[in-house]
Amino acid sequence: MSRMARESRKRSTGLPRLPKPVETIELDEGNSSRRLWIICGLLALSAALIFYAVSTLLRGESGYSVIEPSCEEPGAGQELTLNYCLGMSGSSPRLESREIALIYSTACDYIYRLLDPSQEYGSVKNLALLNNNPNETVSVDPELYSVLELIEASGTRSVYLSPLLIDYYNLFASSWDYEAMEFDPAFSSSQEGYFSEAASYINSREHIRLELEGEGRVRLLVSEEYLDFAEQNGIDEYIDLYQLKNAFTLDYLAGILRNAGYTYGYITSSEGYIINLDDRSGEPYSISLIDYEEGAIKGAATVSYSSPVCGLYLRSFPSGELDGMRFYEYENGEIRTPYINPATGLCSDEISGIILGSREKSCSELAIAALELLSGGTAGEDAYSGSFFGEDGMIILSGSKIELYGGIFEIGTVTEGYSLEEVK
Repeated sequence: MSRMARESRKRSTGLPRLPKPVETIELDEGNSSRRLWIICGLLALSAALIFYAVSTLLRGESGYSVIEPSCEEPGAGQELTLNYCLGMSGSSPRLESREIALIYSTACDYIYRLLDPSQEYGSVKNLALLNNNPNETVSVDPELYSVLELIEASGTRSVYLSPLLIDYYNLFASSWDYEAMEFDPAFSSSQEGYFSEAASYINSREHIRLELEGEGRVRLLVSEEYLDFAEQNGIDEYIDLYQLKNAFTLDYLAGILRNAGYTYGYITSSEGYIINLDDRSGEPYSISLIDYEEGAIKGAATVSYSSPVCGLYLRSFPSGELDGMRFYEYENGEIRTPYINPATGLCSDEISGIILGSREKSCSELAIAALELLSGGTAGEDAYSGSFFGEDGMIILSGSKIELYGGIFEIGTVTEGYSLEEVK
């Protein structure tokens, strides 16, 4: 019978369709118990897998990791890197990373605002407050007052280079030699005259100096003659930490992290500052002392040291990604560096590189000494003469000569053509 005929007959009866008889099946109680146990087991396994996935997500991976800051200020923390060994405290590495990032980001924002020479930030009594109110007593934040105390004690004049910095920034940012020459006093007679006159103010305590009055009160004293020169040349800033800024920044950030109990890491800056957060001895480290010849980097010697150490490695030639904004190299091989002598306003490249380290001094103290030596000043020699023993150390590369001071660093292999002199 066809399907159409069957369907037609069903419709034509007019009788309701009866359900099929239900067949009763007896269930084995033993099978039910096994099914129940299987279901419970699957549920337990699912719960364990979910718990493992969630705990793994929350815990994260242990070991060294770069902590990325999330700052309100666009420039805060950009030139710094915080490397931290997560999981050492026993807590969740992922949660620990978040906590460190929050503290670190807040601290980066604050120190960035504090050391900004151009813009005031309301409740933060910063460096711009001094520039905007020369010869007036102002109250600054305690952290800035401590910075100014160290600057005054060191005798450095490098913080007063503001009138020259725009020209040097433009020089370093040049793409072609003819552009760079417009800002370079070695090629421009007008620039030479301006640099010489500006240096006469920068290097004189009669024309500009700090007066610390205690309890956070400070005056930036600027002579009338210097104020007139500044007005004629469009200068509205007198003090700028310049190459010292990141050193003071590292000291502040390290203090904040240590006080919060985070000590298993280190912070570095793009120009070559480094500060360890702990005071525990560790495995030896090895770095390469490098030189620059005919546009190429070459090794001069291997250097080893053991942490903890606060230190720096500064060079008079470009060697990193951000160094394009700190140096300019002419086609003939001449290099302009950021190490400016306050007495002349001219930059120096006589020292190819300097490594400084200490287990007692701050990164800022080391930076002041190094920059004075690199720029041809004398404060570095005065501050560290005879002190490179035990907990301090220094290496200077100049020409083909390597000088080793103190007890922190050890020189390994010396490349042929270089000589080593140990100064004790």
